Amino acid sequence: MLNTPDTFATEVNKLIFDNVWKYKNSKIKKSTLIKSKENEGLNMVHFTLFDKALKISCLKRLCSEGNQRWKFIPLHFLSGVGGTLVFRCNYDSKYWNLSANLPTFYKDIISHWQELNKVVPTTKKDVLEQSIWNNRFVTINKASVYFQNWHHAGIHKLSSLFDENNNRFLSFNEFSRKFKVQCNILQYHGLLSAISSERKKNLKQEQRATTVILPEIDKLTCQTIYKSLIYCQNLPPPATEKRLIECGFDIHERQKIYSLPFVVTKEIKLSIF
Repeated sequence: MLNTPDTFATEVNKLIFDNVWKYKNSKIKKSTLIKSKENEGLNMVHFTLFDKALKISCLKRLCSEGNQRWKFIPLHFLSGVGGTLVFRCNYDSKYWNLSANLPTFYKDIISHWQELNKVVPTTKKDVLEQSIWNNRFVTINKASVYFQNWHHAGIHKLSSLFDENNNRFLSFNEFSRKFKVQCNILQYHGLLSAISSERKKNLKQEQRATTVILPEIDKLTCQTIYKSLIYCQNLPPPATEKRLIECGFDIHERQKIYSLPFVVTKEIKLSIF
């Protein structure tokens, strides 16, 4: 539950990597060291990313069923954005009015999950599958939207407001008949206007659907989160990658080459060599 200062994380990372090379010049790029073995790396732990993974893994318990007393504090502060619903949304916390009294631990969880879960939908199907609530692409007066009574009425995704047969948004009368939720025409059209023009443009383009796969909170583990955080760094390939490509090795052959040292010997120094 304690906050980890950036300076502390930097110091720990430096100690780890200095120890690997015995305080001499490094022979392998740090970005190569921290990748997994199957992705051309050496499974070196990156403390900053591991600390983030530990914090994000708490979401599984926070979003689980049950009214444990420890949940009261975070749920109280998140009540204005739908409680734990927010972690299933494509949010940007800068569009929230979070209390300054929210503990730093939960602020960290919110920002780290946003880093991992940030998605830019590009196809019609992706856009319609997005949650309306707390969506960074649906904002009114530079704030994301959450209408509690609409949410309880079963209005969750942008597809709830869209008529796919006629390829347009529902009229106010159609919307009222479908959901019977208490609202007025200004509120409804205000919400439609809040959807970014770029996302509306995606709805008019019949592209091949490439549905965005988001991490499932109930299946989160520290290990899977850590791997996902490393993947999100878009780390460059090892220096030797270019030479292997020039020699004609395809991706599957290259992966076998990277894993060879760990297959042919158990002697650690020989594997490193």
